[in-house]
Amino acid sequence: MIHKFRNVSAPVKILLWFVIATFVGSIFVVWGIQSGDQRSRGYVIKVNDIEIGPNEFNRTYNQVHQNISALFGNQGDAEINRQIREIVIDNLISKALLLQEAQRRNLRVSDQELFNSIAAIEAFQEEGVFSRTLYRNVLEANKLSPAIFEEMQKESLLVEKIQNQIVAEVRITEDDLQEEFQWQQGRVAFDYIILFPELFADSVETNERVLRAYHETNAKQYETPKSIQISYAFVPYDPQDSSTQETASEVLQSLREAVVQQQKDFATTAEEMEVEFVTSYIFDQNSIPEDLLRETRLIREAFLMSQGRYTNVIRGQDKLYLVKKEQDIPPMVVPYEEIQDQVLADYIQHQSYVIAMDKAESFRGMELFAIAAEVNAQPESTDLISYMDTNGGPGFNEDVMYLAFLTEVGQTAGPAEIINIPFFLQVTEKETPDMELFESLRPLLMEEVRERRRNEMLSDWIVEARSRATINVNQSLFVD
Repeated sequence: MIHKFRNVSAPVKILLWFVIATFVGSIFVVWGIQSGDQRSRGYVIKVNDIEIGPNEFNRTYNQVHQNISALFGNQGDAEINRQIREIVIDNLISKALLLQEAQRRNLRVSDQELFNSIAAIEAFQEEGVFSRTLYRNVLEANKLSPAIFEEMQKESLLVEKIQNQIVAEVRITEDDLQEEFQWQQGRVAFDYIILFPELFADSVETNERVLRAYHETNAKQYETPKSIQISYAFVPYDPQDSSTQETASEVLQSLREAVVQQQKDFATTAEEMEVEFVTSYIFDQNSIPEDLLRETRLIREAFLMSQGRYTNVIRGQDKLYLVKKEQDIPPMVVPYEEIQDQVLADYIQHQSYVIAMDKAESFRGMELFAIAAEVNAQPESTDLISYMDTNGGPGFNEDVMYLAFLTEVGQTAGPAEIINIPFFLQVTEKETPDMELFESLRPLLMEEVRERRRNEMLSDWIVEARSRATINVNQSLFVD
């Protein structure tokens, strides 16, 4: 049971964003929704009869992005931002399902409950007392009206209410507490062997036919990213002085009129007007020119626009820009002849992994040192380590430690996986905790087990609700 508690599915983990009322700005982030299509597309996500529009999506996206950036630093990587987008989509779907369930159960949030929750937020308090003036000022600074924020807060409270009802029937047994105690306080030592694919590389057979077939089957792996080249003119301004921004805007508006309406040459006209002008190298989302790394709106619009087109004047960190897309280079698969060595290495690695997985299944039930003899490898050993210590070996994860938790001394267990690589272990020693600690830790154990059981119940509910729901995500709105 303990393992099931600790591996709740993603919807519950990300749902935490909805039980905490926060407020964020309305800045678009590079990998958000294409702003030009918002009015015509209607909704971003539709869950049964609830439609989630661009404004709510972008508010939530920015909230998650800012929280993750605060924890792990600025997140500018395209893949990371795509993962954030998926988190947001899952969040909003789960939220919609919970709100629909709350409506079905006739749950409500009273005006008093709403006021009490807002008044309790420290950001709206002066010397511990709610301040309406501060409340309005903080919302205004974050580009939120009281009506929008209060609706967001009411939904958060409603989600919290329905979650509490769903998990209200949690029951914890004495066995659950004992198991948790053993897990937290016990220690284990074991011998282990990892079936690294490299152990089987020499047995992989290759020829021109299979390599070409591998290249063709995995063409996406050898595809270059979408790339662009842009030219841009820019005029610096002082962010603290609005008059300098107005002057810079007038200059670039005049330049835009000359190149768009009068069809004058961009570079020549910029030079004549004594405006700084740059033509970039060809770049993709992972090789953005250093001078433009912080100009997320400029980069976003540059990737979205058509070749040969100009943007409107774009406000950057301390410069205004006018941008033209010079080249739009779509993804292309690199021909096999140009990357034969890479394809060979990839194929050997892939086939070695397949062999390792097949071997692992054939070794199931064998004693550890017999497995080691089969693959001509020497097992490694651990000292006594806590079950909760996932740093005690080369990538030990919770699945590995739980496997050791279940395995008796002298027994071999596996295969488990470490980063998708097969793993076997043989327990050599177990240290049980001092039971005198149990009663003193009972309240804490109860709290921790209850919280995980609640997460499990809520996760199961959401998975079931999603399986019955009609869900549509308008993927055409997103930029990759």
